[in-house]
Amino acid sequence: MTSKVTPKISEQERVYGELRDSIMTGMYLPGEKLTEESVSRTFETSRSTVRLCLSMLERDGIVSLEPRRGFMVSKISIDEALELLEARSRIESYVGRLAAKKITEEKIEDMEFLLEEMNNAVIKQDYDRYSLLNTEFHGIIYQSAANKGLEYVSLQLKTKIIRLQYKIAHIKGRPERSIKEHAEIFQALKERNEEKTEGLLRSHIDGIRELILENYGLLEA
Repeated sequence: MTSKVTPKISEQERVYGELRDSIMTGMYLPGEKLTEESVSRTFETSRSTVRLCLSMLERDGIVSLEPRRGFMVSKISIDEALELLEARSRIESYVGRLAAKKITEEKIEDMEFLLEEMNNAVIKQDYDRYSLLNTEFHGIIYQSAANKGLEYVSLQLKTKIIRLQYKIAHIKGRPERSIKEHAEIFQALKERNEEKTEGLLRSHIDGIRELILENYGLLEA
């Protein structure tokens, strides 16, 4: 695949991305307070930048603004996560059908590269990196579907449970099963098989719901 130049990002984008990833990977725990002072020290930036990023994360549902307490990392119950995944399953499977019809060769190449990187992450047992690559993989599906409305709705659903999905990636045997499912989804997209892509994505996300039910106690901890 042709190497690509990484676009320069703003200070706000940098801090937003790093803070979001830190919450997703467990550096900050659900219910933990996030102060402008401590976050600005950690990410070596201004308090005004932190204030903007926290507001963006509140919009995403990743943090919440509590009266007299300030910004806190959002909490979500397992039952709420199951409901959100049910909605995501219906939306993303249809998005997959649209993507199979519209996906370009360039996007196919991007997905193939990501699959290789995901496989390498599993071999190295770097499950946090695997989760980030997984998010990029699904992002390409949405880009290919070219439906901003569906992309926005699904992003709201996914960001609310993103930390839970990071925990799922550490369950024994899950990454190996997941990489196989992603390879099948990729092949269906490559073949432009709309029905198969839709079915595989629904099965993939429904499988996450089943995994949560099977590991309820572990994920609640």
